[in-house]
Amino acid sequence: MAPKITLENFDRKNFIIKELRGAFKRCPLYNEAKDRAKYDYFVPSKHGKPQRRVHFKCAQCGRFFRDENKNIAVDHIEPVVDPYIGYVDLDTYSERLFCDIDNLWVLCNYKDLQDGVASCHKIKTKIESGIAAETRKRKKANGNDLSQTTESATLGGRKEKSKSKTDK
Repeated sequence: MAPKITLENFDRKNFIIKELRGAFKRCPLYNEAKDRAKYDYFVPSKHGKPQRRVHFKCAQCGRFFRDENKNIAVDHIEPVVDPYIGYVDLDTYSERLFCDIDNLWVLCNYKDLQDGVASCHKIKTKIESGIAAETRKRKKANGNDLSQTTESATLGGRKEKSKSKTDK
């Protein structure tokens, strides 16, 4: 029997994050990113009427995929949770989740290896997870103070640009 859920043991943060992710998949930005990666064309059919085909192009490897629900993922170029910093707060998470369309791309996300290669989304996620794990180790070793590491200010080899409200 599952334990009774109370206010003390309810994981509010993870519940809200899960709901925000679901809302993101229903927002116009998500569909716009998929539309940018969509290639549709017509092929002749047996009955003479052309049939429409739709494929999605992976922004990383350039391969085309048919089934949008199984083989592609709309991904943030700059991760929602910066692996060098970690989770900050819900406001930051929400702001980075519902970002500008130029920070979104479509990556292949197939289940098994294809031609001996993992999907681009899985590779990117694995790299980010590794960086996040190292960051957590450093935080633990330094007592949650990352100011001693120079890597905390970089992301993917690039220095992050801090934007003030006047820059926007």
